[in-house]
Amino acid sequence: PALLVLAFLLFVLGVLSKEVALVFPGLMLLTDLYRNRIRGKAGGLGNLAASVRRFWWLYLVLVALAAAGVLYSVEVLEASRIEGVWGDSWTANWGTSFKLFQHYLLLVVFPYPLRADYLGEVFPVSAGFGEPATLLAVLLAAAYGAAAVWASRRQPAVSFGMLWFALALLPVLQLIPFHELAADHFLYLPLVGAAFLVGFAMDALVRSRRWKTPATVTVGILCALYAAVSFDRNRDWKDKESLWTATLEAAPGSYRAHCNLGGIAQQQRDLERALRLTQRCLELDPSRTLPYSNLGGIHRDLGSQALAAGRLEEAEEHLDQAVEYSLTALRMEDSPWTRSNLADAYKDLALLAQRRVEGGREVSRLRRLAADEFERAIARAQGSEVLPVLIYKLGAVYLDAGNYPKALELFLQCVDSLRGWPLAQAATGFAFLQVGEYEQSIEYFGRALRMQPSVDAYVGLAHAQESLGRTAAARETLASALQLFPANPEILYHLGRLHLETGELQQARSYLLLALQASPSAGFSQSVRLLLEKSGAPGAGGSG
Repeated sequence: PALLVLAFLLFVLGVLSKEVALVFPGLMLLTDLYRNRIRGKAGGLGNLAASVRRFWWLYLVLVALAAAGVLYSVEVLEASRIEGVWGDSWTANWGTSFKLFQHYLLLVVFPYPLRADYLGEVFPVSAGFGEPATLLAVLLAAAYGAAAVWASRRQPAVSFGMLWFALALLPVLQLIPFHELAADHFLYLPLVGAAFLVGFAMDALVRSRRWKTPATVTVGILCALYAAVSFDRNRDWKDKESLWTATLEAAPGSYRAHCNLGGIAQQQRDLERALRLTQRCLELDPSRTLPYSNLGGIHRDLGSQALAAGRLEEAEEHLDQAVEYSLTALRMEDSPWTRSNLADAYKDLALLAQRRVEGGREVSRLRRLAADEFERAIARAQGSEVLPVLIYKLGAVYLDAGNYPKALELFLQCVDSLRGWPLAQAATGFAFLQVGEYEQSIEYFGRALRMQPSVDAYVGLAHAQESLGRTAAARETLASALQLFPANPEILYHLGRLHLETGELQQARSYLLLALQASPSAGFSQSVRLLLEKSGAPGAGGSG
């Protein structure tokens, strides 16, 4: 009894782990049907009937658990759901089932190429039973079934292996459609039957004197070939990029390969490649939300880059597209990251409006939109690991708007969870600086600089030190920054200003003139010229 209880428990855990475990009761019945006949004893249906009569309660519980597993997989698991059927009709869907059986059968015989994805333009869904390719697959399945029945009397072991393979495939043949059209790993359990069949055949050949040597050589060659394929495939699985690159080579129409490689390219800041890959992903399957959401994020990043470089028209074009793609994604499915992408686009559009001096009303409207979207994203992300990032981004909106107390309140809610984010540490330091909490500001700027030196963090740290009367420390901080960021106009400007305030006019002029040569904008140049005039530099008031 204890072992049976353990068996039931393991079966339930198996179903919860992988839905293909649902076939276990059927495989038990198949084993009961064939086990005596394979040993050369009487068996068959009579043996099966006797086993079912003896252990009826065992089979009843297993079948009930399997039925519950089917209900759980289809109705409860969101990951397994699919809207509609493959090919948009049941005849096309079940025609696809026959084509899938043919595909898996051929893949067992010749396992190449192996693919990590079949969505997109990889596996041709059936057009119905009138399609020649589908008819061929139906005929192959019929021949396979007839061969298994024919072998059941003459070679029960062969029939057992064939039926095991077919039965173990049933859950993944889309008879009840689910989200994953096909996958190479769906063959794991069916391969037990194929291995049994091959093992029996080789054993029979080895036992005969005539075929012993050819069979042994054949087994050796097959093992070497399959080992080579496995070794080669293991290299593909080294990391995400290698896997999806190999998938794209084997299946140029793969939806996931384009989508995942696009995401990797975006993380690597290769935004033009990310854009090409994700646009192709959308072409392959326009019904999915993820490409729209990803395109919103990519266009936002491109817009942010263009804005930082002063290319305002290009920035506006990308940010408008970011808003459009993000809104489309949200109409399909509400998610925190899509709302975050939308809010980021609004935030950058506010900065763009500010750069163009379009008036406080438009800037305020866009920042309000950004804050609203971040708040909605935060409400959706409660309890998730992305929550601190969203809170930080909302704080950054208030920081841009000059509402430093509110920004600081939000930063303090999330900054300890973002210890690996130098930007979050620096932003918290800046908020403390603006509310006059200089010691705390120094602490957070120091955290940011220990993670990743940046001009903003160095300048912020120097401001905090200067505010506390530590002018010498502020100058040392800026001098250290200049070694890492030579000829940076902002660092040069502040060094010149500090030297000017302490009366060191020659050194002040030297730094300010260097800042003027490297000045990024007319507005910045004007600030430098005003200080040069105070230092008494000749010709400082020229228009340049």
